[in-house]
Amino acid sequence: MMSANDYEHDVYEAKVKAAELFKLAVEPHSKLLYNYIRRRVRERDAEDVLQETLLAAWKQAEKDCGIPEKTLPWLIGIARHKIADSFRSGPEHADFDDVADMHGDVEPGFEQVELKEDLRAALSKLSDTDRELVYLIYTAELSYAEISDIMRIPTGTIKSRVYTIKEKLRKYLEGR
Repeated sequence: MMSANDYEHDVYEAKVKAAELFKLAVEPHSKLLYNYIRRRVRERDAEDVLQETLLAAWKQAEKDCGIPEKTLPWLIGIARHKIADSFRSGPEHADFDDVADMHGDVEPGFEQVELKEDLRAALSKLSDTDRELVYLIYTAELSYAEISDIMRIPTGTIKSRVYTIKEKLRKYLEGR
């Protein structure tokens, strides 16, 4: 028969292992998740929203006894809800204006700087929702089906919007 101390030790060990598994699943997506949040809320609120997102994810994983296989779309879905909560608590927010800087790790040459500026200007003409789609597809590299789940709109609508976005960007960039 298991003693109370043995049981408590086993529970403790299970919680430590769950925390380690959660960290392993979430950590590879932390930069993309933070950048997604940062582009939607004020800079000073981004860390708080990230923490709220991770806490909600932890609670959900605990409740569901696991983490979904497609972790990034799951995290972004939770982040969208936390961002919406932050909008309700304060009217100021950021947006995806800097979507041209999403990968920002490359040292640009003159042509890249010029293209980046043109792209930034073109993207600024898009709606927040359209810029969010660009981010989810080209930076987060999510599939249309994953984005459909996150945004709760049909995959066909996502495809149609992406086509329209590309046409808008093409027309703007050709007119420059």
